[in-house]
Amino acid sequence: MNSNKNKEDYEEKPEDWDIRSIGEVAIVVGGGTPSTKIGKFWNGTVPWITPKDLSKNMQKYISRGERNISQDGLCHSNAKLFPENSVIVSTRAPIGYVAISKNEMTVNQGCHALIPKESTTAEYLYYLIKDNVHYLQLQGSGSTFGELSGKNLKELIFIFPKKIEQQSIAKILSDLDEKIELNNKMNKTLENIAQAIFKRWFIDFEFPNENGDPYKSSGGEMVESELGMIPKGWYVDNLGKFVEVVKGCSYNSIDLKPSNTALVTLKSINRGGGFNKNGYKEYVGKYRDNQIVKEGDILLAQTDLTQNGDVIGRPAFFHGKTIYSKVIASLDLQIIRPSNGFSKYFVFYLLETDLFHEHALSYTNGTTVLHLDKNAVSEFRCIIPKNEILDLFDASISQILRLENNNLKEVNHLTEIRDLLLPKLMTGKIRVPLED
Repeated sequence: MNSNKNKEDYEEKPEDWDIRSIGEVAIVVGGGTPSTKIGKFWNGTVPWITPKDLSKNMQKYISRGERNISQDGLCHSNAKLFPENSVIVSTRAPIGYVAISKNEMTVNQGCHALIPKESTTAEYLYYLIKDNVHYLQLQGSGSTFGELSGKNLKELIFIFPKKIEQQSIAKILSDLDEKIELNNKMNKTLENIAQAIFKRWFIDFEFPNENGDPYKSSGGEMVESELGMIPKGWYVDNLGKFVEVVKGCSYNSIDLKPSNTALVTLKSINRGGGFNKNGYKEYVGKYRDNQIVKEGDILLAQTDLTQNGDVIGRPAFFHGKTIYSKVIASLDLQIIRPSNGFSKYFVFYLLETDLFHEHALSYTNGTTVLHLDKNAVSEFRCIIPKNEILDLFDASISQILRLENNNLKEVNHLTEIRDLLLPKLMTGKIRVPLED
């Protein structure tokens, strides 16, 4: 294990801040797992949190994970119930995911709960962990994966202001996080609206007719096709006739060096679809011009682990705003570019459907890692609407996406501010006004 910080490391701390160990400011509680062979230990009412649950939780608070255990399971395992406003930290595989409990719950052995003592607040502990994830990871031991024991966690020392200043620091950071969360919720609502419009128009065929009324339910003429009844004037074809499919570039680890060029990787595709900014790797290797990702390109996940399968074939819009001069698609992605002015919004929401995901899974192979066949998109048989309907759809969706992009820009700006303030606030380099 790497050496812990000692008091000398905090010589430049504010005079009125104290040096304390985690064990001095919080009760550290470990977790456990009831026997999976005994059914009555599971599917009860006790929320049971794992590192996987924390990794999927994008908010500060957490109320439950994928599974609950029963009271019997709680009594017949090392799992222990802890109260709301406890700070949950993953301490194995990997170290450093963190959230605050919204209610009573328990954890498995890959997590610990920090129950704040009177001198400390849960929110301050939460931000302290967020600011020291890398340091906690360095304290992990183990050859297969890092693990931070409860004993070692208790012994880690940090600097702490008085409780009233902890509350002021946490409020500044919480206000930023709440605005970020609000914008993310607004974007989720906007995305649901866009998906609902796509479904109503192109699956239910209730797009507006020439009078503005829903086409199918207003008696619009339907005709036979290989995919069932479709509106007159629409037809079925391969998606490949309307898009260009570009496979991302191969690279070696020696190509990953500081640069103004970056690879966008599989980590930028959320499970279930959608883009996040955590998948960039700075890159100095070779690439083709058509592998440069441009604003409005659709990225499609080309690989996934076989035990998951919910990323492969999932799309994400690339919004184009990064700190890099160029962004290149990695070999784990395909770039899907509509050709000859064909609607990129129609293509994106078509690729988001369960129908396409099922098709994509039928075009995969691999025993440990799934790989998507290069022809999966091109050979997808789909309904092609009339151009005037696609134009009307584009006009509607572009307004929604404009709002999403504005919210996303604000999220990115607020995130940069929060990440800049976090280490300065937690070390006392920036002091804050105290609440009354």
